[in-house]
Amino acid sequence: MSTHFLHNSSQDLIKLLESKRNYDFIINIDKEDNKREFYAHSIILEVRSSYFEDVLSNGLVRKENNIFIVDFPDISVNAFKILIRYIYGGTIYLDHVEAADVLNLLFACEKLKLYELYDYVQDSFIKHHESWIFQNFVLIQQLSSKYSDFTKLQNYLTTAVCEQPEILFGANNFTSIGKEALLSICKDENLCIEENELWDHIIRWGKAQNAELHEEINNWTNNDFDILKKSLEDFLPLIRFYEISSEDFCFKIMPYSLILSNELFQDLSKFHLVSNWKPKFNNLVPRKVN
Repeated sequence: MSTHFLHNSSQDLIKLLESKRNYDFIINIDKEDNKREFYAHSIILEVRSSYFEDVLSNGLVRKENNIFIVDFPDISVNAFKILIRYIYGGTIYLDHVEAADVLNLLFACEKLKLYELYDYVQDSFIKHHESWIFQNFVLIQQLSSKYSDFTKLQNYLTTAVCEQPEILFGANNFTSIGKEALLSICKDENLCIEENELWDHIIRWGKAQNAELHEEINNWTNNDFDILKKSLEDFLPLIRFYEISSEDFCFKIMPYSLILSNELFQDLSKFHLVSNWKPKFNNLVPRKVN
């Protein structure tokens, strides 16, 4: 018969971490005024983290006076406190951790290759910090899109913006979202938004990418329209122009007719002016607008 004392073993290792006895590894966390040193043991780091296993086995860590030293300026102190205790003790609790620290923790897990924590941290972040996620949607979306393994968070963000487009398009920093991220959202047939509203947002985004464009388009030259057209060339095929009312076509689309192909604009004009006109370019399924 075997008996397990995992809790005692975990607590003993935490005591070793806190005592700093016989440490041979210094980890510099954060930067400038927030910078802090953590003292650890290379043998424990090596067996608990693939990152440390890689750098230690390949001699990629600098060593001074027989002490290994690494710097992680982009990991916050609060996030690393949680991670180092997990590395030593094997336990982690995030229910009462601030949202920003959980997000930083997720990226720290990726840096240290703590793959087993990916799903747990993403689940906790989504469960406990929905309002914070919505308030910082653009930032989180852009950060998460850089990491292919954060599929739970990415899928959650996609579903959220499709159901509540205002969390993205109503954000003060909406125009800072990257092109590929915005394209992905516009391609989603589940995006619940009126087409004329999406057009407004795409135009606003395109203008923001080109600071030289005057806000009042009456002052634009043909070159100005060419600049906007270039920025939006991948978005225009995603707009369901034939779902836009005649009134909105007149006041929202026509002022920007020069960014459309002549064939499309002529066909749209006939669609709104000629009864029973059969559209030539109406090949997109209508969105599922609530």
